[in-house]
Amino acid sequence: MVYPLILRKKTARDMWVILEQMYGQKKKVVCVYQLMKDVYTLQQGDRSVADFYAALKSKWEEVDYYTDDVWSCPQDQTLYWTKEWKNRMFVFLGGLNDDFEGIRSQILNSGDMFSIEDVYSRIEAEEQ
Repeated sequence: MVYPLILRKKTARDMWVILEQMYGQKKKVVCVYQLMKDVYTLQQGDRSVADFYAALKSKWEEVDYYTDDVWSCPQDQTLYWTKEWKNRMFVFLGGLNDDFEGIRSQILNSGDMFSIEDVYSRIEAEEQ
């Protein structure tokens, strides 16, 4: 029951702060969970490479919206995003149709670290 928790609050803002503390974090976690589930299960299927990449990018932007990490040093943030973009590249490559196995293998076995945009560009060129 919520009523006793907000009964003695003096302003509407105070009430909203309590409600946000109680329910806001849960909603955020559920949203991020669902978005990440969608990201990891998304497959190219009948979509073009451009449409598949756009769908992934849209989901990633939503996930990023909910990210409010506080970094103690810039190096930690840099390391985190380097790893995150590498993971996103793997998700993109893994969701592509089997038609792209050749270029996917070339990218993964090259030994180079490509940006997600470079990978997308190479895959899209292969599609055409």
